Amino acid sequence: MYYHASPTGGITKLEPRISNHNVPLIYFSEKRENVLVYLSNSVEKFCHETGFPYDGPWQKWGPYGFDPDGRLRLEEYYPNALEETYRGVSGWIYSAEAITPSDFDLRIPGAAVSAEPVDVCGAEFVPDALEAILEAERQGLITILRYEEMPERMHAWLQEITPKEYDEAADHPEYRYFLRAKFPEMLKDRYPVTDVVAALIWDGDRFMIAQRPAYKARPLLWEYVGGKVERGETKKEALIRECREELGITVSVGDVFTEVLHVYPDITIRLTLFHAAIKEGTPVLLEHKDLRWILPSEIPDYPFCPADEEINQKIRKTFSKS
Repeated sequence: MYYHASPTGGITKLEPRISNHNVPLIYFSEKRENVLVYLSNSVEKFCHETGFPYDGPWQKWGPYGFDPDGRLRLEEYYPNALEETYRGVSGWIYSAEAITPSDFDLRIPGAAVSAEPVDVCGAEFVPDALEAILEAERQGLITILRYEEMPERMHAWLQEITPKEYDEAADHPEYRYFLRAKFPEMLKDRYPVTDVVAALIWDGDRFMIAQRPAYKARPLLWEYVGGKVERGETKKEALIRECREELGITVSVGDVFTEVLHVYPDITIRLTLFHAAIKEGTPVLLEHKDLRWILPSEIPDYPFCPADEEINQKIRKTFSKS
């Protein structure tokens, strides 16, 4: 029996499609468990979820290898990759009794390809790809190498291969976008990064957040007051200017609380969050739609800009009362 995974239901005949090898093929495995990884493509899923505009052929992301005993080994190359890629994703596993083999040299254990349409003889609905993968692991059918278990030699390999992958993907902007987002430190010299500053301003045990206006990118999401560093400015000078322009206040800027690198579809930013205090004035909504003073425990009640997610985790961990 031959197995093929697809997000599309109701298929009775599988048709060849162009994939990473740039040849119209249908990919099969003689093992059902080995096609579970193809129920979701992390590149396509990430681009859809983050609003990256793209209508070309999707680069496939297949982070797996094989153990010496022939079992498929699914590998996490960045934190939480399995959860992000497969949780809640449904799809179908189609089976075929016979195929017309292609002479394409795939070099994957137990795999087969056909350049001809293939009749389907069975279809299995998979309601949650992650649960199916974890069940296959529990049954000993596949193994999973999680990111936190990755040996140093594999980290070194990723450091070497990721920039090469990026350089070779000139015709796949969606893949470059994905790689920048998942491996920002490895690729930060491959694309422009805009320095942005923001203020963590406290009033007792509450801190200030502001809601972006509807007419700007990431409309109506919450953020920390700040903006881009202009040419000739230091980061602290930029933050003082931004607070004056956006809220009509003068702030004293303290130490850096944290810094994150984040890739948006339209811009890649290096966001530096400073401790700050209002030295003069009362906040006025000169640019934002709303302003709130919240507790660290109230962060989940507000939809923040994606770049702030890592910051929020650190704030909750650092300042939440046990």
